[in-house]
Amino acid sequence: MTHFRSLRRRPTSMLLVLIAGLAASPIASRAEVVRDNQTYQVLGTTREEIRASIDRLAPLDPATAERRDSLTRWELDWRYDARDGVQGCDIAQVWTTLRITTVLPRHGAVSSLPDEMRQEWTRVLQRLTDHE
Repeated sequence: MTHFRSLRRRPTSMLLVLIAGLAASPIASRAEVVRDNQTYQVLGTTREEIRASIDRLAPLDPATAERRDSLTRWELDWRYDARDGVQGCDIAQVWTTLRITTVLPRHGAVSSLPDEMRQEWTRVLQRLTDHE
């Protein structure tokens, strides 16, 4: 008998407890992490134009319906096979898949930016990437 479960955007502490529990378990398990890095294109050559482009095109946070400059979503799916054991039902094997989607802005014409603005864009993008 195979059972399926899925978590979407639960508190991170819950995710860490679940993963730690599976890792410490003597049950046969297989874990897979699937990353999906996405971008949205922004344009502009001034700080104001770039900000307006981000404000217009940034992804919506599904939890708040507000736009975010960058966003990470995750989904944890697992399934397990049960078997008859000495004391009743035992878990025979567990499969887990963690899907992580990160959305970051990408400037569509970085080479056209003035040097100072290009350096600032690079710093901002690095900070967003580090945050996510």
